[in-house]
Amino acid sequence: MALSSDPGDMAMKRRTRCSTILRTMLGVVGLMSALQGGVAHADSATAERLFREAKSLMSQKRYTEACPKLAESHRAEPSGGTILHLALCHKEEGRIATAHKELEEAVQFAVRDKREDREKAARALMAELEPRLSKLSIVVVPEVMRLPGIEVKRDGVPVPSSEWGSSMPVDPGPHTVTAWAPGRKPFLKTVDLRGDAASGSVVIKAIDLDPAAKGGGEGNAVSGAAAATASDTGGGGIGTQRAIALVAGGVGLTAIGVGTAFGLKAAAAKSDSEAHCDGNICDDEGIQIREDGMVAGNVATSLFIGGGAAAAAGVVLFLTAPKGARSKTEAGITSVTVGPLGAAIRGQF
Repeated sequence: MALSSDPGDMAMKRRTRCSTILRTMLGVVGLMSALQGGVAHADSATAERLFREAKSLMSQKRYTEACPKLAESHRAEPSGGTILHLALCHKEEGRIATAHKELEEAVQFAVRDKREDREKAARALMAELEPRLSKLSIVVVPEVMRLPGIEVKRDGVPVPSSEWGSSMPVDPGPHTVTAWAPGRKPFLKTVDLRGDAASGSVVIKAIDLDPAAKGGGEGNAVSGAAAATASDTGGGGIGTQRAIALVAGGVGLTAIGVGTAFGLKAAAAKSDSEAHCDGNICDDEGIQIREDGMVAGNVATSLFIGGGAAAAAGVVLFLTAPKGARSKTEAGITSVTVGPLGAAIRGQF
């Protein structure tokens, strides 16, 4: 039987395929939004639990245990109240500069949230801490400044050149300053600032040449980058429909993986709540654990359903993609990258 070459039939097939691709893309976008929303909901519950635990520890003056919980709570769900409590916690720990910086952030939250009470409290505490701030200056002489690729760090954190020569607030205790440039030996010096309002300075006068250094490092890096670029852009593309199929499948598998993690969390919550519950009668902690578990279970169910649908759609699209080589001048997709909450498509369009 001869295959139909009717232009009307071919146009109808193209429209059908485009419609299928469009529906799949919209479904993937919806799943990614649901994935982000579910994670955000779970983060909110986690942040609240950590905040309550930290407040309890602070009331017992167990600041070393409380501060990390407050920091993690603020990371999960940034909040003006949380950052203010974190600053108070670090103040009690003796980390004055850290507390002062967090109070600056607390003021920004208070202004945004129109919380004059919090703004007033944060500014008052900042004024109290300022006379106690210890400061460290890192002076880089002009000869060293001009070295190509010069990098200065304090306690492993890069120090921008705008801060060189300025006295910057630091917490009391030892601080290590390092400097490095290509073809030079590392510079290292440690300064110990003890007590409140201590001050110190590190002067980087010179960074010695490293005889063992070889000049091929930068060239190798460039060659590696060029090779990676050539690999990414060379050869033929994988086709639009197959690229979308890979994205759909990748997002689907990611959703299933995250859903599994939430499912395990829900199961663990049920087990953890037993110590705080007698049947369906629970104390406050047991109620919170079960609520967290219910949220995790709902998120897991949604992600399993959406992830399975996206993965199945990806398989169908991949298997039904048109075969055949495309011309060198035809637009096409050369690579697809799928991450936990997103996807990227590279190509020539």
